[in-house]
Amino acid sequence: MRFSAFTHLYFIGGNDMKRFIGFLMVFVLAFTMLAACGTNTPATQTPQSGGTSSPTTAPASSEKIRIEFFQQKEAAAVEPYNQLIQGFMAENPNVVIEQTYVPDAPQVFASRVASGDIPDLFTHWPERSTFWELCKQDIMLPITGADYLNKVDPNLLERCMYKGEVYCLPIAMLTFGVVYNVDMYAKYGYTTPPSTWTEFIGMLDKMKADGQAGISWQMQFNEGLGQQINAFYKMALGDYNANVFFAQLARGETTFDEHPEAKEVVYKYIKLHEYGTEDKLADDVQKMNENLVNGKAACFISGTWNFGSIAGINKDFNYMMHPMPLFDDTSKNIVPVGIDTGLCINKKSKYTDVLLKLFDFVGNGDGCYLYCKAMNNQPILKDVDYTVKQLEPMVETLNAGKIFRFPHHFWQAGLDLECANALVTLILSNHTEKDYETYFKTIENLFKNAGPTEFQGNYTQYK
Repeated sequence: MRFSAFTHLYFIGGNDMKRFIGFLMVFVLAFTMLAACGTNTPATQTPQSGGTSSPTTAPASSEKIRIEFFQQKEAAAVEPYNQLIQGFMAENPNVVIEQTYVPDAPQVFASRVASGDIPDLFTHWPERSTFWELCKQDIMLPITGADYLNKVDPNLLERCMYKGEVYCLPIAMLTFGVVYNVDMYAKYGYTTPPSTWTEFIGMLDKMKADGQAGISWQMQFNEGLGQQINAFYKMALGDYNANVFFAQLARGETTFDEHPEAKEVVYKYIKLHEYGTEDKLADDVQKMNENLVNGKAACFISGTWNFGSIAGINKDFNYMMHPMPLFDDTSKNIVPVGIDTGLCINKKSKYTDVLLKLFDFVGNGDGCYLYCKAMNNQPILKDVDYTVKQLEPMVETLNAGKIFRFPHHFWQAGLDLECANALVTLILSNHTEKDYETYFKTIENLFKNAGPTEFQGNYTQYK
């Protein structure tokens, strides 16, 4: 399905609608030109932005530049990206950017790349090996040296680079923890969220005894479950050592038995499922969010990428995020920080000059503000005046530098999903010791069969 930022009436299919809109656009354009001739004043548009920009004179030509923007992130990001796009088009009325979003977008995007049908503009995750593969294929336009890149933290900017060139403009940051209902926590005596494993389990036990589900789970998006356990592995082993552990697994040089701390967090993860909603097996990500907002559960374990969906359900909902208290030793309760979304340009697009102008619009703060405000994401670009208040309980941990990078960014493409599928099998099992050992052996074999990536050095280079 394709959503156009130019008009909400435009969708793929429906040729009659396209002809109607084409006729309507011609009619409006003709009327505007007649009005301009009568007043001898150039037509202008005012940008819908959080910053300030000068009006842009409409082009003399009636020809529209049409650009496809393929959005891989999620359905909840469609409208926030439309806000960004509309802000740019208000300043550039000769440009129409049509947003494409489909279910299973990453798989569809990969198929289009393989067939050579690459969109003009697209989102990607620059920390993933699939992004590096695109860099190897020389698909994206480098933006190295652009002034707006000086607004990006060097550690995050490095994640957008390949062989010294920058291929992605990062917009919003992500982090991950426990998203919770502030009022429900307070009801059970936790005006300050629990900071240790003992406190967290104690709170969940109180809720369970009262018939209240503690955690909202989703079981329809396996990669989301994989993100949870991958974060737990990093917290158990430490940022750098976890990278080494997974590199050694890929080379067949170690096992889980040699790392009991990694096994421990799997047992803890399965225990947390005891506090879930009764119908969790049928719940998807949207239902997970709804369960939190509607009071069916007190919290869920995930990332800031859910904030847009929560706001869509109830913009006044009182929620926050706190670090996952996986250990009683709070120094080990570190949190992941990464790039939630970034924009990339197809270097073979006919409109790279227009797209670079779009990047200037995003990079000067206007476009970044529009997207982050609509999505309720924390901007990566400095000096963008938007703060996500729901992250206040995370600030101390983030400022202390107790952060890490998700480990699966360095794995072979598709390995994270295979590992997540193995985790689902464990969740659905009887949780016997044999079930756990089967899981650990399956993960070891998956890594060994996949082997190390070409970017093996990144496993141990990143700290």
